[in-house]
Amino acid sequence: RYRLYQESWFSYMLKKLLTIVKYRPRALWFLKSSRRYVQKYITLSKGAYWELKKYFGLESAVCYNAIDFIEISEPVKKDNVILWAGRFCEEKNLPLLLDAWDEANVLDWRLHIIGDGSMRKWLENRTKTMSRIDVSGLCSHEDVLEQMKRSKIFVLTSFYEGFPTVITEASNMGNAIITVRYDGFSDELLKPENSICTGYSKQELAAAIQAMAGSEESVYSMGEGPCHQSTFPEERMRELLG
Repeated sequence: RYRLYQESWFSYMLKKLLTIVKYRPRALWFLKSSRRYVQKYITLSKGAYWELKKYFGLESAVCYNAIDFIEISEPVKKDNVILWAGRFCEEKNLPLLLDAWDEANVLDWRLHIIGDGSMRKWLENRTKTMSRIDVSGLCSHEDVLEQMKRSKIFVLTSFYEGFPTVITEASNMGNAIITVRYDGFSDELLKPENSICTGYSKQELAAAIQAMAGSEESVYSMGEGPCHQSTFPEERMRELLG
């Protein structure tokens, strides 16, 4: 479904249509059959809430991932780095990121990609001839947060997200956010003055990267004040779920 680095948009859309026709009836049957056993459906964002209601006619309660923010007092010098972190797989849409990076005119910035997955070999081959780009292997959660503290902009290119925890973490680590309008998108997670939401074309994403990298007001204001570290306490999750 997501192999856009091997296929055309037309081929992708045909496969997406086939997926809807093939799997939606099964999912609808399962959800309707399970109603008698389910007390409440829970979705992770308002975007997911509206999709469940639109496609399956089901009401649900929105319950975000439980996140507490612990203040980190020590100041950290931020670099001209645009960060991407996630799994190297089709649904994360890495080809769009790299195509946009080729288009963007941001010579004094570097792109840092963190993660691992099935597309690692493709990514390594694709970035061999690219400039101002670094690819790191799989890192611990603490190491990813450390990189977020040092970067200025975080980019999300996924086709789909339930609750994009990475946006919340990056924002609270002082990053301006650039995100595509993915399936399940919820703009309540973004700060309007420090974020750009864009489409899926490389030209749109490249323009967003250039605009954000050139905006001192949006980028540098994110670094003011202390950063925060995200944690996920079980007690808070139980409280939200009742």
